[in-house]
Amino acid sequence: MENILALHLSHHGSITYVQNNKVVFHTQIDRYNRIKNTSSPSYNLEKIIEKLKIDTLIITRLKDTSLIEWKHVFKNRYHWKQKFKKLKVIDHSFSIHHLFHAYCSLVWKNINNKGTIFVHDGGGAILKNNIEERESAYSYDKNKVNQTFLDTKEYGYDYRIVADNLFDSSHQEGKLMALSNYGGYDENFETSNKIDDKNITINNHQSKNLAFTSQKILEKSFYKIFNKHNIKNKNLIFTGGVTQNVLLNSKIQKEISNKTFFDPFNSDNGISLGAINYYLNNKLEKIDSVYLGIKQDLDLTIFNNYKIKKVNSDDVAKLVYKEPVAIFQSKSEQGQRGLGNRSLLMNPFDKSCQDKVNDIKKREWYRPFATSILEEDFDEWFETNGVKNSPFMMSVFKIKDSHVKKLHSGFSIYNESRVQTVSKNNNLNFYKLLKSFKKNYKLPVLLNTSLNMPGEVLVETLYDLKEMFENTSLKFLYIPELNKLIMKK
Repeated sequence: MENILALHLSHHGSITYVQNNKVVFHTQIDRYNRIKNTSSPSYNLEKIIEKLKIDTLIITRLKDTSLIEWKHVFKNRYHWKQKFKKLKVIDHSFSIHHLFHAYCSLVWKNINNKGTIFVHDGGGAILKNNIEERESAYSYDKNKVNQTFLDTKEYGYDYRIVADNLFDSSHQEGKLMALSNYGGYDENFETSNKIDDKNITINNHQSKNLAFTSQKILEKSFYKIFNKHNIKNKNLIFTGGVTQNVLLNSKIQKEISNKTFFDPFNSDNGISLGAINYYLNNKLEKIDSVYLGIKQDLDLTIFNNYKIKKVNSDDVAKLVYKEPVAIFQSKSEQGQRGLGNRSLLMNPFDKSCQDKVNDIKKREWYRPFATSILEEDFDEWFETNGVKNSPFMMSVFKIKDSHVKKLHSGFSIYNESRVQTVSKNNNLNFYKLLKSFKKNYKLPVLLNTSLNMPGEVLVETLYDLKEMFENTSLKFLYIPELNKLIMKK
């Protein structure tokens, strides 16, 4: 039995631990160092790693910085020195970045045995002749993976640059996508492809047009590359950071194939998982869950200053009808979204819902919320276009006209929402809560946003949860594995 630890040590760093070809955990490093999108080591994560049995260490990176920080840990901590000097170490620095994206997308149970993987990214590894990976495609047939093309069109990179400039910060593509709903097309921006007014703000008409135009250029550029390479296979997997763009994903589902799979670990936080699957020649045991975080201790004694009472899903359903409720389960979901283990929930049929959640989250006015729905009610409430489920919130769907007047919060101006379908198999406790909400109010939908404070990563531990509880207007925490509700007095 081989014990494998993989570390991805660039932005969106991640760590994966595998025993006997089975994923024990896969988690984002920033959940522990609490610095969003980074991969610097943290003491708590180091202590977890110290306890692991490890035979092989795999390191991937695009930059030097984080590896230097981790090498300090490897060389100077006594226990680590003893453990790691005996290891087989594989360093994949600066190479085959897109191939790791591809192998990460192949770990899922519900994909076809053969098809095409399309990787589109803001940037990848620097290859020969100083060319950087941008778009790649790979054919796969069981364990055989071959690259079919590499392109260098910069549409993912261009989109990122607009987002960085407009919001004066990095990794803000999600905000740009949300703002695009409010603008119109600006031909001048398409031809110049630059922001002339450095004083532009997100509240003026020009910024909305800039966001809308950037989104349309992204979509147009994707189709140009996709059609140029004449991809006929309908068994399609999409991965790489551009796959976070759910508006593009939804167009792909409608116009290319409704059987398309969008890898929920598409950003660089899936690279460590892909590196292990590559090392094992795609023989890693397949997964069907994003709930791969390190199991957390649910000892609630740190909340002894608050009221804690025994509850069931019916009690919480009645509470969430009126007030926002945080739901916290032991193993966190990985990726960019709260999917019922680190989520803030609220009744989307309550007119005050959005204001109450925004008071906790301090979200910008233009950002819609996502929704979670019982999988069996998905087709009844949304225009699904033949899509059977959406467990990872990787697409948006339009609410059906027959239901649109019932909803007051969470949806875009086009009555669309990023949707998570919930079943017994993918999240039993969350499913029970939605089932209770439907039983009590004939409504199978809840508003769902990630459980984190403004600009921070999702809470990971109970200590992170307590910090959010004490520093926001959040009043209720639901711990379904213990059937406990924590309340401010």
